[in-house]
Amino acid sequence: MKICLITPKYPPNVQGGGEISVRLLAEQLASREDIKQVLVISFDGKRIEEINGVRVRRITNYSETPLEISNARVAKKLFEYKDLLRDYDVIHAYNVYFTPAIGVISELLSLPAVATLNSYVLLPRSASGFTPTGARRIYDELFMPTTGRVLRHLSGLVDKLICLSNASKNIYTEYGFEKDNIEVIPNMADPEFNVPQKPSDRQKVRVLYVGTLAEHKGVKYLISAASNLPHNFEIRIVGDGEERVELEKLASETGVETKVEFMGNIPYSDINAEYAKADVFVHPGIWPEPFGRTVIEAMEAGLPVVATNTGGPADIIDSQQLLCPPADALAIADAIKYAHKHQETIGAQNRNRIIEQYSSDYVCSRIINLYEEVSS
Repeated sequence: MKICLITPKYPPNVQGGGEISVRLLAEQLASREDIKQVLVISFDGKRIEEINGVRVRRITNYSETPLEISNARVAKKLFEYKDLLRDYDVIHAYNVYFTPAIGVISELLSLPAVATLNSYVLLPRSASGFTPTGARRIYDELFMPTTGRVLRHLSGLVDKLICLSNASKNIYTEYGFEKDNIEVIPNMADPEFNVPQKPSDRQKVRVLYVGTLAEHKGVKYLISAASNLPHNFEIRIVGDGEERVELEKLASETGVETKVEFMGNIPYSDINAEYAKADVFVHPGIWPEPFGRTVIEAMEAGLPVVATNTGGPADIIDSQQLLCPPADALAIADAIKYAHKHQETIGAQNRNRIIEQYSSDYVCSRIINLYEEVSS
């Protein structure tokens, strides 16, 4: 079987977890005996190269917005490569931004197609619990019911859609997507994600957050939780974003600035060292995030994970004591203390859960089964 993955960006060009996930999928597919060939087509430059055994063809640069124009351009560009695409058994769009364009190409070329819905950009902002403002409010009011409906219809032309969590699938089906056309398959854990030995001489209990500093990530509730934690607990925040200044101000105003450390962005290759130095990981999001790659990274590192009971992370965490209502700092603090108390037991359980349900071999096999289904 020959598979063509289509994505906006491919490493080393990384914008977020999506690029890491598509790289893992491409490399796992390329290593399989039942996959004859893998090609990645990306829209982040113009060159042909091979990266870790994966052939990557970067064909042009891509602009994300507005979706109507960008998808028309993506479909037009892909159609220029119709002879190349016809040589593949399945095309797979790994990014929701390209799903309408892939629906068009699938119909025009009679190609079996799969698309991963890894965000909610095809839906109104209210679908993920936000109140749109400014230009986005105008777009949601004027275009989501009109051109947005067309984009969702074109997305429905794809043979099978993948959602990364049950929460994400529920949201998409609420907005008219066919339930039977959506398969829930999570992202895979990184098989090369090795965590160094944990330091043994630390006196502090380190609570770790890794991610963007944006309002919907709920980091302010983690900072607010600091005042309800014992004096020997510290919070380490890895990542950057528009909310950083306000979050630093919050830490100062609440008197926990000595317990909260802002690290800024660090290279992905250094993230594993941060997990090794941590005792508890927290994912305090206040929106139904489609998945949560940092959650499975922390679990792979053997950490107990505290998360809010919304979106994909609530699918991943199977202990109610570790799930909190969104925007509840006191509940987060209580869950952190519980996680630390049972750190070793929960950490071991998390490692086993990753092996059983999120290993690269297991997830890749499920995706290949889907390829076989749509191409039969």
